[in-house]
Amino acid sequence: MQKKYTPETLPYHLVVPSLIGYAYSSGPPTSKDWNIKDTSRVMHSALMELGFEKGFVTQGGDIGAGISRALAVTYDTCKACHLNFVVIRDAKNLPMDGVSQMEMVGLARSQAWFRGGTAYAQEHGTRPGTIGLALSSSPLALLAWIGEKYLEWTDEDPPTEEILRAVSLYWLTDTFPRAIYPYRAYYGNKAPVNRPPDDPEFYCKKPMGYSYFPKELMPTPVAWAKISGNLVWSRQHDKVSSTHKAIGSIANVMKGWPFCSYGTARRFCARCGGFCAASLAKTRENLRG
Repeated sequence: MQKKYTPETLPYHLVVPSLIGYAYSSGPPTSKDWNIKDTSRVMHSALMELGFEKGFVTQGGDIGAGISRALAVTYDTCKACHLNFVVIRDAKNLPMDGVSQMEMVGLARSQAWFRGGTAYAQEHGTRPGTIGLALSSSPLALLAWIGEKYLEWTDEDPPTEEILRAVSLYWLTDTFPRAIYPYRAYYGNKAPVNRPPDDPEFYCKKPMGYSYFPKELMPTPVAWAKISGNLVWSRQHDKVSSTHKAIGSIANVMKGWPFCSYGTARRFCARCGGFCAASLAKTRENLRG
């Protein structure tokens, strides 16, 4: 952004907040459950204070996907949302028409992960205080808990320095115990029964974009993601570029280096029209294709 634009030619602003409980932010209260709706309320308040009363667009993955969707569903000022993670827990009766072979492989990967990879989430959701204290007792324990996921969940193993940098951020800020609070809403004793994908409470009526990545832990087919919102744009990517290539991927998104953050969300905004098209008019010509 700094290399491409000057303050006078900047077509829009990027706001990259630290979510409640993570690293640079204050922790959620310990006297009540804290879920994505609570975080979305704080994010919306922050955006209003920053002067975005006329509107904004969100992008999110993982926990951020739930927050982005909650903002789009709840607040008129959120004009559209782009997600690279769409959770559909009850897929038994969903049609297979339109599901590609690549997406079938992804569904098998998702089922395998549910069988053998969700124990950590159950621990986070049902005993957040216990696991939080245990991992706060030793940096090696925290490295083992988080580091294995960097190796198992990524398309390619990131550099050791990248893993150490991420784990060190949790350790030095002592934020891991409070960062896992949202898991209680998904895996805790009060977790809701599987919702249908078109649940009115979470259905996104605003323009919604979706990026599909085959190595996602729960890669939802595009046809199923469409059931959960007003899907106006989607793209299937080959892989996620690791974060140490982020700058290069953003700068070279037109050269086919997929990176689901600024570059992909930018393309979605250019396509979805209305508010987004107006706010990106200065860069529309560069984003076609």
